[in-house]
Amino acid sequence: MSTDKRKEFLEYVTLWATGEIIQEKSINSSKWRDVDIPSFSSFKEYRLKPKKDMVRYAVAMEDELSEKKRSTDNLKLVFDYKTNKLKKVSII
Repeated sequence: MSTDKRKEFLEYVTLWATGEIIQEKSINSSKWRDVDIPSFSSFKEYRLKPKKDMVRYAVAMEDELSEKKRSTDNLKLVFDYKTNKLKKVSII
């Protein structure tokens, strides 16, 4: 294994040790998956899991949240990807 590859794996180990989620995929695949313990194989690619805020839609006066926008929705709620705390509310 090359020194550059070892350095790359070291960066991921350090990030993984601090709680970041590592994803891997086979070289011949296009699908990334979360891994609990990265194997750091030279036949796989690795990356940090992309960070995305969670978006939910709702109708004011209802207590149900939906992942997909419905025609009756009039609120858009955005939650922080790390803390899951409400970050932004928009009337739509």
